[in-house]
Amino acid sequence: MNRAILIPILIFVCLFLVLFFVMPDHMAKRNLGSQVEEKKQELIKKQNYYSETKETLKELEHYKRSVEVVNAALPEEMSLASLLSLFQSSAFESGLILKAVSRSKPTHSQEEQNYTETLFNLTLEGSVESAEVFLEKLENSSRIIDLTNVSLQLREGGSSESILTLKVYHY
Repeated sequence: MNRAILIPILIFVCLFLVLFFVMPDHMAKRNLGSQVEEKKQELIKKQNYYSETKETLKELEHYKRSVEVVNAALPEEMSLASLLSLFQSSAFESGLILKAVSRSKPTHSQEEQNYTETLFNLTLEGSVESAEVFLEKLENSSRIIDLTNVSLQLREGGSSESILTLKVYHY
């Protein structure tokens, strides 16, 4: 009779041990397996993101020169020294004398534009051909400069005085 009672008690104890000690470990391992799969998926997504970012960076490298050209044409800040240097050197190389430079604000509103315009009035002395060469040098410079007004006063001996109004752009 002892055995008849002892066997069900042992089975009950074994079942109790399995339910409370083995099953929780098994469930924890199963949860860890699903967490590992989630982490693998996150890792794959991050790897894809970084590979796409590298590809985008390589693609942007192709446009680097174009961006540098645009930044040279439309600088963020207007440097008066560099503009005056451009005007002076272009006039000198063209055979003109830069007599005067004045700066004025444009007459219309620029609230909706992403850039700023500044007007410069240049007074140059020299031949008409030299004035043409000067305008070609400004046209071929990296800056965006529009000629808005030209006034030529011819003098004796083939010399002339040119008054140019130039519009210079920057951000």
